[in-house]
Amino acid sequence: MELTKKGIETLDKIDGNVEQDDQSGPDEDGIPFAGSVAAGFPVDAAQFDGRLTLHGEFGRDNIFALEVSGDSMIEDNIFPGDRVICRRPESVQNGDIVVALVDDVEVTLKRFYNNRGKICLQPANKNYKPIFTDNCQVQGVVVGLIRNM
Repeated sequence: MELTKKGIETLDKIDGNVEQDDQSGPDEDGIPFAGSVAAGFPVDAAQFDGRLTLHGEFGRDNIFALEVSGDSMIEDNIFPGDRVICRRPESVQNGDIVVALVDDVEVTLKRFYNNRGKICLQPANKNYKPIFTDNCQVQGVVVGLIRNM
């Protein structure tokens, strides 16, 4: 598959987190972005006509999404059926939530800790034990989450 010239031009026009309604292209199906709402005391309503898209929020480079199965991260408010938005890592920091390939076979979603070359993949559920390994490859770092209510 290859983008058409019009598709490439449209992608080049997209800038920032919100696209204006007069733009067309692959992201025109984004969610209408209407403004903000207070979760504390009520405030005056302000409206904004634009579109909210995943590419606008997270960029286009090295981004992918995965659906979560299992409950090992529920204490970090990541539940089965959620979709995590991940970025292929340039670097990984202790405490990052990562998608890790363990022993070149299994993939898991856990918090990453590196202590002098010994990797600990820490679940966020007291019913699970950490995974300690020296054979781990981080496939992605979680940068966002989508949940249906």
